[in-house]
Amino acid sequence: MTKPNRQLRRKAKTKNAIRRAALRLFLEPGFHHTNVKEIMDEADLGYGTFYQYYHSKLDVLLEQADEVHEKITKCKIFSPEEKSIYRRTYNSIYHVLSACNEHRDVVTILKNAKDSQKEIKERWDNIMKTLFHPLEYEIIRNMSIGLCRSVNRDLAVSALSGMVSGAIDFVLQQDPDKVDLRQISGDLALLFKEAIFIGEEIPSLDNKQSD
Repeated sequence: MTKPNRQLRRKAKTKNAIRRAALRLFLEPGFHHTNVKEIMDEADLGYGTFYQYYHSKLDVLLEQADEVHEKITKCKIFSPEEKSIYRRTYNSIYHVLSACNEHRDVVTILKNAKDSQKEIKERWDNIMKTLFHPLEYEIIRNMSIGLCRSVNRDLAVSALSGMVSGAIDFVLQQDPDKVDLRQISGDLALLFKEAIFIGEEIPSLDNKQSD
């Protein structure tokens, strides 16, 4: 039993080395400026070893993109008992930004390469759709129950999505350990509240706020 387990561990270690090396190179100099030989040189492994695990460099990226999407899909955003529309909006925005910050390498690579390859664009769209769905739902829900001003729904959704997309770009450019996601999320939620929400005071973001 020891030998197969050791073999499996060795294979997992090799595959992880390939994945890490690929991510480093996909970030700089970039996905389309990286080839398999460079990945294996970076991983300090033989060229032929790559094809024991992947068919192409695209497979390496798509595998990691699908893993990120699965993690995001399983992530709990907020409690359904939360009544504050400001806090619910804050939580939805924070969910988007924290997910992008946590998975910043894969998200950055997909963002930079999404317009050049169909499969990459599909993964980017899937991740963004999953992240933005709760946010868009909150706007539509709040409008349907009369908690928002009389504005065009699609325009409101597009406006908030655009602001959050800009915040994603900002977050990805910052030091991941120093970027203040709570402050950014609070500022965006406040901007949007002032623009369309009605009849609710802004609660303070204390330690009970969901992270």
